[in-house]
Amino acid sequence: MFATAGTTDLCKLLLPDSGYLQEEEARYATHRGSSTHSPALPLYTAADAVKTLNSFRIQDFDEPLDLGGGWN
Repeated sequence: MFATAGTTDLCKLLLPDSGYLQEEEARYATHRGSSTHSPALPLYTAADAVKTLNSFRIQDFDEPLDLGGGWN
């Protein structure tokens, strides 16, 4: 995934927190019995989010990015 340095820094903060919130909502849904799954599962976890950060590639905002096939 290509992103600017600022976006990457922001994602380092937001994605793990978002994963944690997904986990908390799944725990709550399991506790409450409001999910069709037992136990309820998060869409992704904080650990999943941290793993995805390794796929980020920093691209300067004004630097052209060759996507191949004549796409820029």
